[in-house]
Amino acid sequence: MTSKKPPVLLFDLDGTLLSINSFPVWVKWMLWGKFTHLPMLWRLKLFIQTATALVRRKAGKDNHAEFKKRLQVAWRGATVKDESCQSSEFLADLMLGYVRDNLRPLINALSRTPYDAILTTAAAEEYAVPLAKKLGFTNVICTRLAAIPYLENLAETKMQNTVLELQRLQWGERTRIFFTDHIDDIPLVKVCEKTFWFGDAESFGIAKQMAPDSNIEWALDYGSDQILEILSCLN
Repeated sequence: MTSKKPPVLLFDLDGTLLSINSFPVWVKWMLWGKFTHLPMLWRLKLFIQTATALVRRKAGKDNHAEFKKRLQVAWRGATVKDESCQSSEFLADLMLGYVRDNLRPLINALSRTPYDAILTTAAAEEYAVPLAKKLGFTNVICTRLAAIPYLENLAETKMQNTVLELQRLQWGERTRIFFTDHIDDIPLVKVCEKTFWFGDAESFGIAKQMAPDSNIEWALDYGSDQILEILSCLN
């Protein structure tokens, strides 16, 4: 799997690169965001569709994936003629404020380092792609509405999609360094040479039990200089 070329850095989004879960932020934005650049009728339709989807989810009529898909459809319908993509840009700018302080220097420096990077996340493409672009990523794997079958990019699916993307980019033989915080990412952890864990101590312990043969290092409290130093030793 590994080669002498610089490692590929794989980043999860929610709880890792961002200190928050972006999904509730997206839902609230769809309900209360200032879409002043959109016609009033479209804004009202977006609010009604989002509220309806939320009620269905709270009532147990939809699972999380079905809820997310309804939101993606609603977003697409409301912003179909938003040629300037202001809706997505505003939301991405909001989320930039939640980038972890100890990862921000690394992200800002990616274009000046020998590393290639991929953002691989379960977040919806409607905001994951513009956010990834603002963060400097040219490669992003996320939950896409057009995917057949429709599957969230998480767990085993996330691992498979990420490996396929690495192969497509001809990076399949390079060392993989993964940044994540979530137990759902264990399938991807198992196919990476090293993982920096940004979850709490309890989840770190569980991850070590679930992937005993994987090199997992707890990095939640690491400073940015410490992370950059460790990466330089792996290069």
